[in-house]
Amino acid sequence: MLSNHGIRRRLYIDISFIAVYVYYVLTTLDEEVAVMVSQRWSRGRIIFTFIRCGPCLSMTLHLISG
Repeated sequence: MLSNHGIRRRLYIDISFIAVYVYYVLTTLDEEVAVMVSQRWSRGRIIFTFIRCGPCLSMTLHLISG
């Protein structure tokens, strides 16, 4: 079992990784929109969208659930 200090340290590490990922998503969003908007919905686009949005949803739920 983690101590209060260990839990707090893990939370800080989680938040720092999430901040880096959010920065990456926001800085590449314009390129993604330029490429993906012009394409029709296909299996590849659905998989890409799931892979791109899935981690954001997972990280949000992880932070909310504690």
